Formats: sequence, structure tokens, C-alpha cells
Amino acid sequence: IAVSDADEPGIVLAYEILQHYKEHVNETTREGEDEDCSVLWNTVFTVLAKKGTGRPGVIAEALNLLKQTEPNPRMYATVLEVIGSNAAHDTSAPEYASALFHKLESGNFDDVESMTVAYLHVLRAWCKSSRPEGADTARNILQRLVDDYDVGKPTPNRHLFSAVMAGYAQRQQIEPI
Repeated sequence: IAVSDADEPGIVLAYEILQHYKEHVNETTREGEDEDCSVLWNTVFTVLAKKGTGRPGVIAEALNLLKQTEPNPRMYATVLEVIGSNAAHDTSAPEYASALFHKLESGNFDDVESMTVAYLHVLRAWCKSSRPEGADTARNILQRLVDDYDVGKPTPNRHLFSAVMAGYAQRQQIEPI
């Protein structure tokens, strides 16, 4: 994990603590044991989402870190938050978000709450992007979620609808729906 003195201090500290923890686990874990580091990894992703906005390469960095883990739905959702937070700074963010979300969906996880949060961040990635079709794409994703809704699936809630509305509000020219 590479950080520099120019990085946000919160990011530097998160990486230092993660590295320290990994060293500790390597020293104390017996062969055959597996230490669950998902909470720690998720915290690093949260720091990147909160403190890494606008930082060049932060999306690629989060995606590379995710590859070093055994991701669960909450981790996917938090990396999607990193992507959504940086959509205004990286024109490829919506595609990254959609591709990562597809991976999450194909994982057959049953964590409905994290899946709903993941949807929120995919919608935000499309809406915050400078792409003219961003809000329309987000609306189409939301509509598919509404059409496919069933018990035990992600819930189309007020946050998801609000994200799409905010996307339309950001557009320069709004056509009637």
C-alpha cells in the first residue's frame, strides 16, 4: 500500500494501522486459523470514501485493495461509496460502479441492507458524473429495481429515489419525464 506525505493524514494513518494489524495477525495467528479482517478493511474503504474525494487514482486504489480481501457485501458497498464520491472527478466512475455492482450481484449474497446501500452508491456514481445520460441511467437502474422488487431483495427506498432526483437537479437542461 503506497501513501505519500502529501496524502490526507487520515488516509496515511488508516494505512499505517492496517499495516500494523496485518503484521500483528501474521505474528499471532496459528497455522490453519483465519483472521477476519473485514471490519478493518471496511474502515480503510470508509476513510478513502470520506477523505479521498478528488484524490487522483483513489478509485483504482480502492478496487486494488478490494482484490486483496475476501469481500462481503458491506465491503463492496463501501468501495462503491468511494466510486460514487469521486464520480465528479473521474469520468469512468459510473462504469467502475456498474461493473463492481455486477460482481456483487453475481456473488449471491443475502445481505439485503448492504445490497440496498450498494444500489444507492451506484445511482450516485451515475448521477454525480458529468455524463449527460447519468441521471437517466440512474433512473433506469432504479426502475429495474422497482420492477423486480420482492421480499428478500434490495428495497427501493426514499434514499434511492432522492439520489435520482438529485441527479436530475444537477443537469443543466431537464426534459419532462
